[in-house]
Amino acid sequence: VPGPKARRASLISSIIAGVLIILGLGWMAWTLAQPKESGGITLPGYFDPSRWDIFADPEVWSRILTAGVWSTLSAALTASVFAIALGLERYDPTLVQRYNPFKVGDRFDRAKMIEFQQVLEETPYFSSVLVSLQLDPAHPDNAPLRLVLRESRTKRFSVGVGVATNTGAHLELAYRQSLTFGYPYALHTGARIDQTGGFGYVDLLLPPKPNGARDSIGALVEDSDIEDLRVKRWSVDAARARLRGTRGARHIETKLVFNFEHEERKTPLDPVIELDTLSTTYTWIRRDVDDIIHPRRGNVIELEGTVGAIGAALDEAFVRGYGRIAQYFPIGPRDVLLVRGELGAVEADTANVVPTRFLFRTGGATTVRGYDYESLGVSQGGAIVGGRALAVASVEYVHWLQRWGGNFGIAGF
Repeated sequence: VPGPKARRASLISSIIAGVLIILGLGWMAWTLAQPKESGGITLPGYFDPSRWDIFADPEVWSRILTAGVWSTLSAALTASVFAIALGLERYDPTLVQRYNPFKVGDRFDRAKMIEFQQVLEETPYFSSVLVSLQLDPAHPDNAPLRLVLRESRTKRFSVGVGVATNTGAHLELAYRQSLTFGYPYALHTGARIDQTGGFGYVDLLLPPKPNGARDSIGALVEDSDIEDLRVKRWSVDAARARLRGTRGARHIETKLVFNFEHEERKTPLDPVIELDTLSTTYTWIRRDVDDIIHPRRGNVIELEGTVGAIGAALDEAFVRGYGRIAQYFPIGPRDVLLVRGELGAVEADTANVVPTRFLFRTGGATTVRGYDYESLGVSQGGAIVGGRALAVASVEYVHWLQRWGGNFGIAGF
């Protein structure tokens, strides 16, 4: 806490600074008010009333509003997108066009332009993006979009250490590369080790197609030990994902995946089960909430269906269906009531011919709170293994505290 001398010195300094500012502003005003000589003619100062008589005419204000402000607003409302001017160093301009929601002649939509900018910022290709419309009131039907882009580094490596409620402490390595074989194919690879096991992966993501679909191929190697069920598997897949609607809180996301995997699983008392499986999975997710990060109103619905064939000759098959809904209800100014439900079933002769990831276990922070991660399932061979049916319902109330900036809450379930 400053003492009396420090407070007195601060007060004196403030007074002196204030006096100097007032004197400076007064000198500037006096200078501007003085008449000026130009070509033998004496011009009045800036504060002379004769210099501002023109603004006393209502016709002048009418023309300013109609010819200036109103014409600019009209141009923005009726503008049609003409083109995008680009100049990139590492990438072909067609890369940006793949993300462009506008077509030549489209009516200008500010919300669509902002979403366009956000989509480009989320790609691995650009570190900063600024999109603007070049308005010309005289030619509202020919308004080009202007993009100012800063290209990102093409290679990134990261290391992370953390603790998760379900899997405990973990170490994660990740490598990202936005240019592969000279093309804008995003290469993502990494590995993670936690208290339940570890996995490594590599994915190659292609730029989106004109209809918004995005293709990818990938491979995964995993080794886990959860509730005494030891699973080793590797897989390769090809996928196509598509987003319909905005990237905000209301959209529909679909994904089609073709996958081949080899799995070995072992319980303490049973022999090893080996499976070679070819499967196709279609996922449909609809989000209709008020906030994509912290929803308080609305719902999220997920539906998923899988058809798979097992065995060296792929002579055995299974069918799987799964559905999940989360409904949010606002309570008071900040609290939330969350109602969740899950249903799933697998049609197969026995669970021993279905890969572990297509069977059902539950429990953990995001499913049934109060139980260990995937600790609810079928007891078999001295372990908890997945079952062929699932039914879960839960109700959760979240109360956000006023203390600590309102960033902490209490959940009852």
